[in-house]
Amino acid sequence: MFLCLLWSNLRQRQLADYILM
Repeated sequence: MFLCLLWSNLRQRQLADYILM
C-alpha cells in the first residue's frame, strides 16, 4: 500500500516535470 502510494507520487511528479518541459 505504502509502496503503491510512493510509486504514484513519483509517477505524478515525473508526469508534471514532463508537462513543464
